[in-house]
Amino acid sequence: MEKSVIGPAFVISVFAAIALFLSGKIYARGKALRVRGVRASVLCVNESRNGNGQVFLLARHVLDGGAELQLDVGPFRYPPARIGGTFDVVYDPNDPRTVETPEKVPDGRAALISIGVCALVLLLGLVLIALSV
Repeated sequence: MEKSVIGPAFVISVFAAIALFLSGKIYARGKALRVRGVRASVLCVNESRNGNGQVFLLARHVLDGGAELQLDVGPFRYPPARIGGTFDVVYDPNDPRTVETPEKVPDGRAALISIGVCALVLLLGLVLIALSV
């Protein structure tokens, strides 16, 4: 093979590795919510907007022992509640920063497909590099 393949194969391999890493993180986050996620009704105590008009909600949930849990939920284009209203979430009790509304909890199929495609592209890029050396 020609040496001119190494540059593009290296660039493709780097992008595939980054996409593979990010897809793995997305899959792991969704799996945490699917496997050990707790569904709860929460009270919206504050809302904020970013420059793109997306809304983020600060929600409060009181656990069985009386401890209070603060959850940052979003972004939303159309939030499920306003301040003082309640809405449902699924959160990871091991990491309450991992929280989504029930309809946004991913089933994992798209992330698994992405992982497979990225792994295949990365493998192809590495084979091309190895054959070009």
